[in-house]
Parts: sequence; structure tokens; C-alpha cells
Amino acid sequence: MRKIKVIASFFILSLVMIVVYAYADTEVSGLITEDTTWTLNNSPYVLVDKVGVDYQVILTVEPGVQVKSNAGPFYYIKVMGKIIAQGTSSNPIIFTALVNNPSNSGWGGFEFVLNGENKQSWEGSLFEWCEFSWLQFGIRSIEIYNQSENPILVVRNCKFLNISRNGISFEENCLIENNYFTKCGYEDSWNETQCIFVGNGSSIIGNTIENNYNDAIYAYQCEIFGNIIVQNQGNGILTKYSTMFSNIICDNLCGVICRDSTLTHNLICNNSTGVSTCNNTINYNSIFNNEKYYNISVQNDFLGVWDPCTIGSDATNNWWGTIDENEIQESIYDYYDDWELGEVNYTPWLIEPDPNVPTSSTTSTPNLPCIIEELYSEHSKEANLLRYFRDNILSQTSEGQEIISLYYQWSPVIVKAMVEDAAFKNEVNEMIDGILPTIRELVE
Repeated sequence: MRKIKVIASFFILSLVMIVVYAYADTEVSGLITEDTTWTLNNSPYVLVDKVGVDYQVILTVEPGVQVKSNAGPFYYIKVMGKIIAQGTSSNPIIFTALVNNPSNSGWGGFEFVLNGENKQSWEGSLFEWCEFSWLQFGIRSIEIYNQSENPILVVRNCKFLNISRNGISFEENCLIENNYFTKCGYEDSWNETQCIFVGNGSSIIGNTIENNYNDAIYAYQCEIFGNIIVQNQGNGILTKYSTMFSNIICDNLCGVICRDSTLTHNLICNNSTGVSTCNNTINYNSIFNNEKYYNISVQNDFLGVWDPCTIGSDATNNWWGTIDENEIQESIYDYYDDWELGEVNYTPWLIEPDPNVPTSSTTSTPNLPCIIEELYSEHSKEANLLRYFRDNILSQTSEGQEIISLYYQWSPVIVKAMVEDAAFKNEVNEMIDGILPTIRELVE
């Protein structure tokens, strides 16, 4: 217990030492016309107007940098050249609002303008280990005139949290890999947003997309592989001319809405409808418990546009959660229910799941014990103040980032000690209460 008390005291002392420093913002605006680096020493960078990255110009953002604004969607970073924002797992780059407020749709994020004039300029832009939060858009493209053989954009190991509209909206040839999307689309009254909206040769690989307010993926002519798409209020995947394999697609509105596509080795379960289909090849999947409507349904419209579907779909060799043919038939809506629709051929079917289908739809990581929440409760004014201090002061220096890392490393142990020893809990509470006024003065 003595060791734990020493560690807790160390945290408090470190906070006291850090709060004596003031951190000046670096205001940015206008067109960047030469290669530029946004450094951790000058972070945070605050947009006070639109920022542009000119043709043949590279903007590099160092690990740990924060870029912020509260000016709304008319402030954004327009990329006509290239951006390299490469953080690390322990020191991500943060793009966020000055104040995290769902009533504010956030600044406009990154807007790529891509055409023949700047084709070689923007190939290979990279966002890696970045966090996008409380923005209107994360990353989007406005114009693309020329196709590229190489990925125009790579987004890897990033988080998209509380984006009011699209997380990524990019028209062609990007790689979106191992990212996390949650609570996106909260300001979309027209139900027109997706976490990921991409097309023309893009790859969507290994992402987790959960608990969003609208659709997870809209893709055209893409590869969609190894994603976890669960518990979204909208649909899982909407696509044409795409290949989908080894995805987990569960507990959404409709799991997959697709035409002229291939689905192989996917787990599609517990959605209102499993697959809305027309002219698809659907083999070796597990499709079951989509019980509000159907496991598979042939539809005469695609995304609200009337598009009659008289062509059948090959849905052979799937596992339907049962080997009873009557039950399988009842879970399929096709020609035999409406003669204007195409037929779904489901014979033969599997008598057990294919071993190559992923089996788990559980994605959420349990919350770790937190000292501040144990003392003050999750939504208290003290907890909100200390979170703001963490995100806007501590995270701006390497010393502060080390304190944050150690805090989360030792929090479970210290919380356990506080639960077991009320006197120790009171000591920690008194120490933190003692520095709250100083922290409040610094952040106000």
C-alpha cells in the first residue's frame, strides 16, 4: 500500500509541476506555398481561417501535434499538394475542436481537391495513428478527374470519433486500413452520411465500425475485407460491383445492400435484414437470425431509386442457422413471394458454418478503472475539467504525454486501493481538490 500511495502522490506532484507552465497556441491560416512541418514544440495549431496546401507542396505533421478550431465548417484544410500526418500508437496526432460540444458541428476537416494538374503532387498522402473528433467531416475529396495506379490516400490506424457527418468520403483509390469509427453521423437529419464513402478501386480492410448514427460503409467497385461492422443505427454495407469477404456484419439495420457483387465467408447476423440482393454471388457465408424481416431479400430499388431486379442471385453453400429447408425458405424473400422479383438459389446449403467465417461480433473493450471517475463520477464538472486539462494541456508536451500514459497504466491499481482503503481514497481526493483551482485558472 505504501508503494501505491507514493505512486499516487507522484501523479499529483507531476500535475502541479506541469500546471505552472502556459502553452501558447500557434495560429494558422492562408495558403502554404512551400514544404512545411507542424512541430510538437509549436502545438497546438489553431485554425483562424481556411488553410491551403498548394500544388507540389508537402505539409508534414509531427507525432503528438494537435490541430484545432471552433469556427465551424467554413474553416478547413484544403489539400492540393500532399499531407503526411504520421503519429505513433503512443503519440497520436489529434484533429479536434477547441471545445468538444455536440451542438457545434465542428470545423471542416481535410478537403482534397484532386485533378490532372496536381496528380503527381497528391499521390501518397498519409494519415497514420491520428485521431479525428468533433469535426463536421474527417477527410473528403471534392474533385477527382484522373485515376491513379497508386493509392492517392492511405488512412491507417486512425480513430474517427463524434464526426457530425462523414468520417472519410473519397471518390477513388484509397486504402482505409485498421481504423476505428464510432458515434459518427450525429447531425445527419437526412440520413445521407456514412462513416466511409469511397469508390473506384479503394480497399477497406480491417476496420472496426460500431455504434454510429447512420450507415457504416458506402462503396463502389471496392474490396471490403476483414471489417467488424456492428451495432450501427443505419445499414452495414451499401455497395455495387464490390467484393466482400471475412467481414462481421451484425446488429445493424440492414446488414448488406448490394448489387452485382460477391460475398464470401462473411458473418451476417442479428440485423433487421441480412442481405438485400440483386444479381449477387453469395457463397460460404453464415447468414442467420436476421429476424425482423429476412435473411435475404430481393429488392426492386437500390438506395431509394427504383431499379427492378428480375435477375437471380446465387446463394448456394451458406449456413442459415438451420438445416430445415422450410425455415430457410421462410427467411428468403424472392420470386416465390413476388413474381416480379428475381429468384434466390440457395440449394445446396451448408449443414454447419464454414470454418473460414469469423465467429465473434464482440468488439467493445471494457472500460478500465479511472481514478477521477472513482472520485468524482464520470460526468461531474471535476471530471470534465480534468479531461479538458489532459487533452489540451498535458498532451501538448512529451512530459505531459508520459504522465497520461503512466496514469492509465497505474489507474486500475490505485482505484483498487481506494476501494479497499477509504482513508487512502480521502487522501487522494484532498490532493486533487488542492490543485483543481490552479488547473481551472489555467484552462479558463
